[in-house]
Amino acid sequence: MTKLIYFVTTNDYKFHLAKTAFDHVAKGEYKLVQAKIETPEIQSVDSAEIALYSAKWTSERLGKTTVVSDVAFEIMSLNGFPGPFVKYINSWLQPNNILSMLSNETNREARYIDTLACASPTGESLAVADVTSGHIVSSSHTPDYKWTVDALFIPEGHTKTLSDMSDEERDKVWQSNSWLKVVEFIREIDE
Repeated sequence: MTKLIYFVTTNDYKFHLAKTAFDHVAKGEYKLVQAKIETPEIQSVDSAEIALYSAKWTSERLGKTTVVSDVAFEIMSLNGFPGPFVKYINSWLQPNNILSMLSNETNREARYIDTLACASPTGESLAVADVTSGHIVSSSHTPDYKWTVDALFIPEGHTKTLSDMSDEERDKVWQSNSWLKVVEFIREIDE
């Protein structure tokens, strides 16, 4: 019988990416299912701490092994702002607000940090992160977009912002090495 692992998110696209990566490394040994649960999000500048808290919280409530993803977005010339508060920035600011903050900056380096946290109902936990580096567009104006930072961020090795990419192109940007570590961890705690 295939063991179910619960990926906690209300975002169907995030689950699609997670399931694709998970299925690739789990090879049918485990099945990833979506748990559409809103979790409390502690206030911290450390996305690993945030993700671990949520994974432990949901694992305790469900009595199952759970995985949570927390994303941070760091703009180097703004001292890592907005960090793990990217979800709020996407709803509070438009792309041009951030470009205004960068108007006198020459350093346009930025990065996404995607942290996966896994927790078992018996208390074991793990957090691993993937970093996607890139830069902020050099223009002084860009169209407004629902996901503010996606309209500004060009991943390393690409020429388009995330918002200008097709779903297939974006999926390739988000290919994660962390899922292999998560599946290895699940195997260890299953022994």
